[in-house]
Amino acid sequence: MPDGKENNPQTPLDFFRVKSAEANSSTTVANLRRAVDSFSSFTKDAEIRFEDFNESLLGEWVATQLFQGYSVSTVSYNVKKLASLYNKAVEADLAPPTDAFTLLQAKLNDPSSSRFDNAADKETFNKLRKIISTDFSAVPTRQLAKDILLFSIYCGGLSFEQIASFKKDSYTGDNEYILQIIERYSKPKNKYLFPLNQIRSTKKQLNQTLTSIFEGILRYAGLCLSPNPSDTPLMLWCQIAMSSGFTPSEIAACAAPRCNVTPITAFVVPAKIDSEDIDLIRTDTIETLADNPVRWYAMHFRPHVDYQMITDRLRERGIPLPDIYYPMEEITRRVGNKKIFETRPVISWLLFFRERVTELNRLYHNIGDLAWGYRQSRTVGSPYASISIKDLTQYQMAIGTLTPDVQFLSDDDVQINKGDYLVLLGGAFNGRPAIFDSIVKPQKDADPNKIIYRLIMSGGNNINWTVNWDSHLVKKISEQQFLSLLNS
Repeated sequence: MPDGKENNPQTPLDFFRVKSAEANSSTTVANLRRAVDSFSSFTKDAEIRFEDFNESLLGEWVATQLFQGYSVSTVSYNVKKLASLYNKAVEADLAPPTDAFTLLQAKLNDPSSSRFDNAADKETFNKLRKIISTDFSAVPTRQLAKDILLFSIYCGGLSFEQIASFKKDSYTGDNEYILQIIERYSKPKNKYLFPLNQIRSTKKQLNQTLTSIFEGILRYAGLCLSPNPSDTPLMLWCQIAMSSGFTPSEIAACAAPRCNVTPITAFVVPAKIDSEDIDLIRTDTIETLADNPVRWYAMHFRPHVDYQMITDRLRERGIPLPDIYYPMEEITRRVGNKKIFETRPVISWLLFFRERVTELNRLYHNIGDLAWGYRQSRTVGSPYASISIKDLTQYQMAIGTLTPDVQFLSDDDVQINKGDYLVLLGGAFNGRPAIFDSIVKPQKDADPNKIIYRLIMSGGNNINWTVNWDSHLVKKISEQQFLSLLNS
């Protein structure tokens, strides 16, 4: 006789939704569904098995909820409801027993966890960007406060003690944003980087000075100090790292051993990553905060979703995208004696768009039921995969449709002059940017359909390369496009 298990949904989320619907009251059904939806939103389209439910995965979920601004009590309630559904899977022999829910619940129920209520500010990134974009050079004290704040964040979240004791020659890295601040304050007679009167001040006085400095500059942008003011730089760094797409466990590895400072890291198991990975995370976080560039990404429409549904939802939710690339092709079909010309998508379910990495979570929170974004891997929390200008250009040339921002000027309309920016569109150097130097006079027996350009290529010692090329495969581009290709 069949044991009935083959009729049970095998994926955790399917099982949870079925069991939620079987609850005795509508209130319980709603509460269970709310917990399942929260967990589903967290996992997105990652492949989750019952065996994956451990303290690491659930801790990431807890940290993500707290980062989104939910109270500790709300998060604890969601964990409790999901645990009840998971226990039903254990009873049905679908899932192995785990104490992960109990361990997390104990941490959330600890009275000290209440300090994390209202600790997250969804606008932290934009508020810090306001400080970055404001020129305080006319007010030296405010400029000092800005530089100390940014320096402490760029360095991964320094404590007040670390800031005060930082010597002018202590930094050995090469990050340009950190070096700019060091250059501004490094004086021949100074022992310490920042002028905080360290020689004549006690640790308590320095802490009070820095508390006042941080309070003033943060108030300007509508931000607040942490309960322990000295933890403020680390709290801010962790929030920026989350906005940059890193997982709580990766952030915890960078924050160790001070993981209990912020709700983003207090409930997770630090990832096992080496110092090189940590340096890369910190560098990427600096770049995001200091520049937050717009990059290309790709989304995949879910079944029965079309382009119009996506754009309608974006318009309805007030979400603008700087650029959308949805290539169309013209097709011809004969109806009787008439030719009918129509356009259709090259790939109907694939949309390219440009956006800042800090806006992607908001985007997919609003359209996640319609489309999913390509990630670097299928693991939970994997960053969204950006597409380089070079790769996108190659794709565009392959299908013959360009985005508006990379339209090339025709050689027939614009003569190429010395110093103009070009892109090569074929052969071994396909997609490479170059600077035009001159046209080389062809030899008598040269192919008349060929033209020889002497181009200055990037890299090396700026050696001049002589490239034998079809004229239509060398296109003039703008300086901005040249720099984009150069940095991609």
